[in-house]
Amino acid sequence: DTLKVSVKVTNIGDRVGKEVIQLYLRDDIACLDPDFERLIRFQKVELKPGESKHVDFLITKNDLSFISADNIRITEEGSFTLMTGDRMKVVMSVNFEYFE
Repeated sequence: DTLKVSVKVTNIGDRVGKEVIQLYLRDDIACLDPDFERLIRFQKVELKPGESKHVDFLITKNDLSFISADNIRITEEGSFTLMTGDRMKVVMSVNFEYFE
């Protein structure tokens, strides 16, 4: 019922920095063309130089759903892709299958 996603982020600079970890979801094969990619989670972290942190996100069935042409929230079985990064650059992606 819940998928845990963990992202490791490291400050490779020589100053304290802040980063917004963004998690996007794409329904690879949908009956309707919902948003191509949806921002479903984000978290801001502060890192000291050389420091690494793990950021965890929980994904639920509701995150996979969208509003159909009949104005009903539906969740379709099939292939999904989770991506981290920002709107300009995908840093990491992973595909998974959802079946009820």
